[in-house]
Amino acid sequence: MPLTQGQIINNRYRIVKQLGQGGFGAVYRAWDLNLNKAVALKENLDTSEEARRQFAREATVLANLSHPNLPRVTDHFSLPDQGQFLVMDYVDGEDLDTMVQRQGPLDPELALLWVNQVAEALVYLHTQNPPVIHRDIKPANIRVRPDGQAILVDFGLVKFYDPKLRTTSGARAVTPGYSPPEQYGQMGTDIRADVYALAATLYTLVTGEIPPESITRVEREVLTPAQELNTRLSPAVGRAIQVAMSLSPSRRFQTVADFRSALSQPASAPGGETRVVEPISGPPAETVIAPISAVPPPAAVSTPTGTQKVDLPPVWGPLSQPPGQGIAQPPASATQGSAAKKAILVALAGLILLLFMGFGGGAYIFANRRAHATQTARARALASLQAEQTRIALEATHTLEAQATALASTATAAAGQAKETAAAAAVTAQVFGTRTAVASTQQSLQAKGTAEAGATVAAVEATGRAVDAQAVLVYGPKSGSLAYIDPDTISSQEAGVFIENFVAEARFFNPFPTSSGIWDYGFVFRHQSQNNQYRLIIFSDKTWYLTNHTGSGDGKEIANGKILNLDTAENGNNLVRLVVQGDKGQLFINGVFVANLDLGARINAGDVLVAYATYKGHGLENKPVNYQDFTIWKLP
Repeated sequence: MPLTQGQIINNRYRIVKQLGQGGFGAVYRAWDLNLNKAVALKENLDTSEEARRQFAREATVLANLSHPNLPRVTDHFSLPDQGQFLVMDYVDGEDLDTMVQRQGPLDPELALLWVNQVAEALVYLHTQNPPVIHRDIKPANIRVRPDGQAILVDFGLVKFYDPKLRTTSGARAVTPGYSPPEQYGQMGTDIRADVYALAATLYTLVTGEIPPESITRVEREVLTPAQELNTRLSPAVGRAIQVAMSLSPSRRFQTVADFRSALSQPASAPGGETRVVEPISGPPAETVIAPISAVPPPAAVSTPTGTQKVDLPPVWGPLSQPPGQGIAQPPASATQGSAAKKAILVALAGLILLLFMGFGGGAYIFANRRAHATQTARARALASLQAEQTRIALEATHTLEAQATALASTATAAAGQAKETAAAAAVTAQVFGTRTAVASTQQSLQAKGTAEAGATVAAVEATGRAVDAQAVLVYGPKSGSLAYIDPDTISSQEAGVFIENFVAEARFFNPFPTSSGIWDYGFVFRHQSQNNQYRLIIFSDKTWYLTNHTGSGDGKEIANGKILNLDTAENGNNLVRLVVQGDKGQLFINGVFVANLDLGARINAGDVLVAYATYKGHGLENKPVNYQDFTIWKLP
């Protein structure tokens, strides 16, 4: 049975919401009551004795891992007849699967930057004793934090490599498009399974398409080269992806480090010939690989236009005699000139030795140059990302300033003077200092009730929003519907962000005319668990209420007031904007300042929700509240 919101597990972890679910359990966001922070709680519902022993072994090893691109495992425990639980850091940010779905293929430089970070984590895992194999690398399991750091999450299918075993019980699931063929059934897997999955992940990031499932590729389905789907991708990187996604493990890069090295190769060698460092074919002696019959060697593949030759890595290994034969004796003619041949061989051996010694120094220089090139590429990618963010912020600021100028031109001289006063305050104050000054100006102008004052209020608000260009988008915009449930239940939708200081905005559509009854909608914020939150609610009688709840549905009223410009008409809508920072807050309706809010009673990080029918008797059956562009920006 799934864990429920507000349920406390192991006397320590309060369930906040379910993040995802699979065949053997689910992942939840929870609140650590001891450390007062958000965590990710992963459950395994397999309660067999074998699964329990494996879980204890894996959890102990994972708890001792420490890498900047991996979440820390902070706790693990088992509950009788309920399953095993793994507690990890909750990683804030957006996963790469959501990012690709939202915006399409990523810029190759950014994709390579994040894949390189994940590769560093995998090299760390693979060099543990015993090696730790992730087995479920995919875009959805890579989250990018607000600081741009990529984190590899979800150890749900982790296994520890033992060359004596064909497979490990408990590590059974596959992800179509990302799992190699040996991960299906009872074939043996090793670190090269992660090489395949990481390459498939990069393929999706730069093309926007999930690769064909590996077992269908066994039947000769063609893998379209990534560089053909995204011409901005260098042929060298495209070729490296294809080699890493070879169906036979022996034809892939043998380590993630080899794959990462190939990704950092120059786009082309002098003369225009593309170069890729290819893997040495043939696994270590103790490695168990898939039977040859299961993965036919792709010497050639069929394409819609005919047969396309596929270049395979060379096979390096010792020469051997046919079985059962002794050492063959050379024919008599071969003894002629043997002394001269020996002399030539000695000279060649000396030359090879000198070349080898020189190559050693050259390899050291190349390694340093390659490391420098990797750092330069990362710096360029970060600079590109920062430049793009700056451009977007500047465009937003210029647009708002233009709107403010256009609105101000219609105001009277007196209103224009008020606008200039508020704008001066916006330039010289911090965000909340600005909003306080703007609010006092708006209140005095609203009292006059003139059209010119209204225009100036809107202009001042636009100026305030331009100042807020420093805010960072962390959620949305998302649109949806809140269905009426029953008189005792609030209908709500979580954003899934734990945040203290923010700007939240959404446009709510009135569910029915006021002649049919009473409706209310608004925001629940700094939400930690059921009835442990602030509620800011807008009522159809043109009033608003702010209440603090500390375990009770009733809560304590902090403030209330009137909303003069609230649209209560049938099919009407209202844009609600909430600003929260520290112990202060502000409410705006339809772009007009309404009130300052005292938030000193609850200063903590929490989730943000849109809500409907928070009071008994509000709302009607089959009359949902639709909302549009629910968006959250993080404030410093």
